[in-house]
Amino acid sequence: MKKTIAGLIIIVLIALVSYNYDAITGFMVRPWQIQGQESYRETQINIEPEQAKAGQRINIEIIPGNKGAEKTITIHSSNGAKKDSTREWCNIGYEREEIRSATKIMHSFKCSEPKTFSYRIPASFKPGDYYIRIYDYAKAKENKCASKHGREYEACAYAIAWFTVTA
Repeated sequence: MKKTIAGLIIIVLIALVSYNYDAITGFMVRPWQIQGQESYRETQINIEPEQAKAGQRINIEIIPGNKGAEKTITIHSSNGAKKDSTREWCNIGYEREEIRSATKIMHSFKCSEPKTFSYRIPASFKPGDYYIRIYDYAKAKENKCASKHGREYEACAYAIAWFTVTA
């Protein structure tokens, strides 16, 4: 009788451990949750209006993720060709970070405060779809983007928002 009860208890424990393996081992817990940091949050880009004519203004709101966003944004056509860039969308609230690699030292400027600004669509923009892209430090770190290339890297490491230029 005692062997039967002990056997049933062992079977139940094995079933519970198998069913809840991720929760028991901690695979679901992110490192920053353990260290008491804010959970992962991506940079957001909002565009108003989403459709405008060349020469008109659109409002761009950038809400940096919890690791910050690059101070420069770029505007691309739907085929990926770079059409324009803004030099600094955040004049204040950015920090200079030195990034060392095996061959060089680069400097990065992160913006951490949300900002809304007006952008005039250049008259040279033809009707079609365009996107705004900004490097998102949280997204790049979370997704481990270093091994990716081209469009795959862009989707991995950048916050992207689309707008349409109408005739």
